[in-house]
Amino acid sequence: MPRPGLGYLIINSQYSFLIPQVYFGILGITVIALAFNAVLETLERRFMRWKAPVTR
Repeated sequence: MPRPGLGYLIINSQYSFLIPQVYFGILGITVIALAFNAVLETLERRFMRWKAPVTR
């Protein structure tokens, strides 16, 4: 039996036509990815001070 997680939630909800749960899973993965990206950017700024800042 697969371990429950966001991917399992998305796939299982897709097969069961539970569209709001599919969007909830996708939104959950997006929030986790954005938070992880923010942590990595913070670590990069802290440990790579010699690197020129990227302008956006």
